[in-house]
Amino acid sequence: MTDRAQKRASGVRKEIAEIVSYLRHIKGVNQTQAQELMKKYGITAEQLGALRLVAASDEITLGKLSGLMYLHISTCSGIVDRLEKRKYLKRERSREDRRVVHLRITPLGISVIKKTPLSGIGRLMRDIEKLPAKDILKIRDAMFILSQVMDIEKIK
Repeated sequence: MTDRAQKRASGVRKEIAEIVSYLRHIKGVNQTQAQELMKKYGITAEQLGALRLVAASDEITLGKLSGLMYLHISTCSGIVDRLEKRKYLKRERSREDRRVVHLRITPLGISVIKKTPLSGIGRLMRDIEKLPAKDILKIRDAMFILSQVMDIEKIK
């Protein structure tokens, strides 16, 4: 390998290390926010996210919620079970089709949403919205490339 090629490879490795460092930082911030949310309000970021999505929907099923949260339905079901146990939301059978169960937020669930700050994905979305459109597009494009690189199908 020539000196020029070695310098380029070294520079690329440094840039890759920076990317990984940024990802670790993002993960750390997310974990810290989640821990603070749990400590101060006794609710996980996933539970709060689910509550906010249910509150924003007139009729939402567990399947729809799991899709919106990008979670497996069994994981989402566990979150909903815990929220229902705490009386933050309730399940209601559809009058038209008894097989369909809708999730509804309760007054207690609404009060939890009102007293808790945005965190996790909700906060990230709010903060990204403040950026100039050109920066949002750059982030979107970079995240698309990264998601392609990390594609789960390549792990098989």
